[in-house]
Amino acid sequence: KINESEKKREIKIINPLIRCHMKVAHVIQRYLPSDQLRGAERYMCAVSEKLAKKGFSITILTSKNITSNGFHSIIFNPFTKKIKKKIEEINGVDVVRFDTNYPLKILLHGIYFISRIIRINQLKELFFLLSYGPLLSPIYYHIKNSDYDIVHATPPIYVHTWLAWKAARKKKIPFVILSLYHFEMSTLHQKNRYVNKIIRNSDAVITCTNIEKKKLVETGVSQNKIHVVPLGIEPSDWKIQSGKRFRKKYSINKNDFVLLLPFKEYYKGATNTLKAVKLLSKYKKMVIIALGNTNEKSWREEVKKCEHIRIIEPGWINEDEKKDIFDGCDILVQPSIDESFGITYFEAWMCGKAVIGAKAGVMPEIIRDGIDGYLVKFGNTKELAEKIMYLYKNPKLRMDMGNNGKKKVLKEYTWDIVSKNLESIYNNIGLNR
Repeated sequence: KINESEKKREIKIINPLIRCHMKVAHVIQRYLPSDQLRGAERYMCAVSEKLAKKGFSITILTSKNITSNGFHSIIFNPFTKKIKKKIEEINGVDVVRFDTNYPLKILLHGIYFISRIIRINQLKELFFLLSYGPLLSPIYYHIKNSDYDIVHATPPIYVHTWLAWKAARKKKIPFVILSLYHFEMSTLHQKNRYVNKIIRNSDAVITCTNIEKKKLVETGVSQNKIHVVPLGIEPSDWKIQSGKRFRKKYSINKNDFVLLLPFKEYYKGATNTLKAVKLLSKYKKMVIIALGNTNEKSWREEVKKCEHIRIIEPGWINEDEKKDIFDGCDILVQPSIDESFGITYFEAWMCGKAVIGAKAGVMPEIIRDGIDGYLVKFGNTKELAEKIMYLYKNPKLRMDMGNNGKKKVLKEYTWDIVSKNLESIYNNIGLNR
């Protein structure tokens, strides 16, 4: 029997042996209407809506959190606003939200710190995983008592993914993991046996690049399980932004050269960028706009040394204002020590902007050095300053790089392409079940 809600969904025949109308659970830390979603969250949002339109029955399992407050530490604000609706439908996708178990999370964090002090690696790795990210205990029982055909979760370093993986293994439901492998951050992946166990014992592993695939094979993941599916962009979302509106709001002159720092974390290269711009202090028309709410000590200390540089920190912004900022900047600077993919570069390219990344992780596969951006060695502030200066003096080069990047995104990196690849992976798993 098909209930009324299922009757409303279109059922498509993809193969004589299988229907497209699969029931799939997508497990992620936050979901709409949370604002400023990070890469993995935006991935789940985009592919869920695309697959729902293709006839899949998609259910998002997520937290009630609007921000990522309390995900990574025991310090959190218990009065932070949360999404009240536990169950709702958003753009054809069913969403089920769970409360984060903060008391248990604090206890697990405490055990993690004790295990670090007494240096018991196995305990340290286990309790790092159990205390990292939103602890959504009911997800385990929800999946264990469900009739999902597939469970797809990310990122593997978060405890909600571990809970979903354990439940899927118990229920014998095929499990798909988006690995988002940060192989420059060894403590998160290579040295954590439990994170690697999730990846190795999934039915399908999705990587964003061939570099990431190669690294996973080296860690013991079966090559036959790995599917290279990059993240994407929705081109229609990038047609109404206004850089002029952004510049007017912050009183930025037409001739000011604006550097966009999408994140203020040290590993994203934010403090190194400030140090590089300090070397260019005689160019008074440079303006830095730094997004994100992170206020790391290294960032704040470096800001104090940059009194001669205009630094704008808008704080929490919505998606529309973010697009205006991307459109209104001159270049995007994010020379990260580690990126699993780096969707912000694609957003800059959609606005025709040149980008600067670091020669680290998967970036050599994403940014074509000298064609759609520049790659610099992480921490080499002199080299970074030189590249910023060269782009500052060559507006035509900036425009050419931005256009080259946009052409590449439209050809290879859209959510339609991503969802088509996922559809094929899901159907193959369904046929082999």
